[in-house]
Amino acid sequence: MLLLLFSTRTERYAINCEYIFKVIPFLNLQPIPMTPAYVAGAVKYRGTDIPVIDLSQLLENVNCRCLLSTRIIIIEYGTDTRITGNNYIGLLAEKVNETVKTPKDWKPDQDGDSPCFIDPAIVSQDMIQMFEPKKMLPDNLSNSLFMEYSSRREHR
Repeated sequence: MLLLLFSTRTERYAINCEYIFKVIPFLNLQPIPMTPAYVAGAVKYRGTDIPVIDLSQLLENVNCRCLLSTRIIIIEYGTDTRITGNNYIGLLAEKVNETVKTPKDWKPDQDGDSPCFIDPAIVSQDMIQMFEPKKMLPDNLSNSLFMEYSSRREHR
């Protein structure tokens, strides 16, 4: 399994590259009115507006810093044919600059909702947590963001 490492202000995370559609540089974001503080805005990528979640804001209640290593990790987040077929979201994160390949037989060992930490021997660092989008992003994200965002765009 290939993992992409990234950071919030105080924590290190890894996401399975199978979730990732594209990693792009930090770009100017268009604000999305009436959304939670963790919604940093939207970025236009290849003609599609993609909402961007600030992971530092979501997980630690502070804004992500604009560093040279700050990136937007675009992932597919479910499907909803009422909107566009596929819903993509961007995850704004710091220090997105390293990938790690796990041993062939390695699998995250996770019990229910408890966090899964990666074996330090794999990443040569300690306390890196697996970022599971379906578990770590708010349950109501699809309804509260995609539908509201597409409705807002239509009323302009």
